[in-house]
Amino acid sequence: MTDTTLVEMGPFFERHDRKTLRTYVAMLSISLILSAVIFARAMGEAGAPETTGAIVAELWMPVGQGPLTIVALWIASWAYGRTRPSPPDGRFPMNPDDARNVERVANAGAVFVTGFCVVVIAGQAVWLLWSMGLLPHAETWGFRATLVAIGALCVHFGNVSPRLPTPRAPEAKPGVRMKYNRLGGWMTVILGLLLALGGLFLPLPALAPAIGVLSLAVLVAFAAITIMYCVALRSPRAQ
Repeated sequence: MTDTTLVEMGPFFERHDRKTLRTYVAMLSISLILSAVIFARAMGEAGAPETTGAIVAELWMPVGQGPLTIVALWIASWAYGRTRPSPPDGRFPMNPDDARNVERVANAGAVFVTGFCVVVIAGQAVWLLWSMGLLPHAETWGFRATLVAIGALCVHFGNVSPRLPTPRAPEAKPGVRMKYNRLGGWMTVILGLLLALGGLFLPLPALAPAIGVLSLAVLVAFAAITIMYCVALRSPRAQ
C-alpha cells in the first residue's frame, strides 16, 4: 500500500476535537445558567433562614448533579483522547477502511456526548418547570424519559464502537484488542437496553434501587474486563 492510497486523518481529528470542546463548553455553560436560575429562585422563596439548609440539601440534584455530570464526562473524554498516538508531525495516515470506521466511531461518540449533555440539561429544565407547577408529575415521567434516552444513546454507541480499528502489527496483539472491543460494545448495548426497558416497565418504587444495582454491576464488570484485557495483552500467547 502506497502513500497515495492512504487517507490523512489529522485534519479530521483536529476538527473533531474542536467540535467536542465547543460542545462541552456550550453544554456546561447552559447547565450552569440553569443551576443558577434554580438556586436563585429557590433561595428567593426560602423565606425563614432556618429553612435555607433544607432547601440547599434538596437542590443538590437539580443544581449540582448536572454540571458535575458534564464535567465528569468531559474529563473521561479527555483521558480517552490522550490514549490516541500523537505523532510529532500530527499526521495520521490510514487505509480507507480504517478511516471510515474511525469517522463512524468518532461521530457516534459525538452523538453520545451531545445527547447525554442534552439529557442532563433537559432534566434540569424539567425540574425547574415542575417546581413552578408547570409540569405536573414530571418527577415520574421525567425520570423514566431520562433512562430511556440514555439507554438509546448507549445502544447506538455500543453498536458502533467495535468498528474502532486496531493496530495490525503482531506485537500489538490485534486479536486481543478486537475481542475486547467487541465485548465492550456488547456490554454497552446490553446496559442501554436494560436502562431503557427499566425506564419503560419497572414500577417507580423499584426503579431507583434497580438502577443503583445495575450501575454497580456495570462498574464491577467493566473493571473486571479492563483487568482481563491488560492481562491478556501481557500474555506471551496472545495474538
